[in-house]
Amino acid sequence: MITGLCDNYPNLLRRHREIFVAILIIFIYLCALPTTTFGGNYLITLLDTHGTALSVLFVVFIETIAICWFYGKCQPQQL
Repeated sequence: MITGLCDNYPNLLRRHREIFVAILIIFIYLCALPTTTFGGNYLITLLDTHGTALSVLFVVFIETIAICWFYGKCQPQQL
C-alpha cells in the first residue's frame, strides 16, 4: 500500500516518505485500538459476522484474472 501510494504521488510522498509512513502507522494503530478494550470481543465478532465474505473475495479474484487475461498482462513476454 505504501509503495503504491508513493508511486502514484511521487512529488508529494517520496520526499516525505518517513512522515507518511509514520502517519499511516499511527492511523492503523488508532483503528485497531478499540479491539483491545473490554468491548473488543464484540467488535471483532461484529466485523467477523458482517465483514467481507469469502464468496465476494473469490468473485474479485476471478474478475482480476479476467481483466489480466483481457488486457494480456498475464501472458509471458515475447523476445
